[in-house]
Amino acid sequence: PDDSKIEVIGNACFGHRRLSILDTSSNGRQPFLSDDSSVGMIANGEIYNYQSLRKQLTKQGSTFKSQSDSEVILQGYTMHGVSYVEKLRGMFAYAIHDKKINKTVIARDRQGIKPLYYYLEDEVLIFSSEMASLLESGIIKREINMVALKHYVELGYMSEPDTLVKNVKILEPGKLLTIENSK
Repeated sequence: PDDSKIEVIGNACFGHRRLSILDTSSNGRQPFLSDDSSVGMIANGEIYNYQSLRKQLTKQGSTFKSQSDSEVILQGYTMHGVSYVEKLRGMFAYAIHDKKINKTVIARDRQGIKPLYYYLEDEVLIFSSEMASLLESGIIKREINMVALKHYVELGYMSEPDTLVKNVKILEPGKLLTIENSK
């Protein structure tokens, strides 16, 4: 990673580290915020059809601050809502928090190329594309999920959404997890 940033959006805190590829300027730094700073978004991966999506969104009135492929996710959400994920083609995992309606959405690409681990308990959601950063939070107990371990030993793999860490799940490919008003 060669860049990082942290933003507080309502009752959510997003931190992001990136390897700058498409937009190496500070404009490509995530988390991205909507024009009124009420919606924040972070993403990992690549949106293959971002150029055509960007053109469509620009025609509909969106203004972009970067040349990043990930920014189309934010602009698409602010214009079209959660269902905009259906237009995305690529390998990605992302999170959006909309403080106006107290809603958080995490999503994973259809093929499950980019991982998205999460912990959800007692109105706390922690998520990351890497298990190590979840464990570094200090909130998650480092306990082995014995059922997942048994499956791994017997079958040679674990079925998603289970992971080897108790109470940590992986979002399944093509799925969304939505939390609105703590539900």
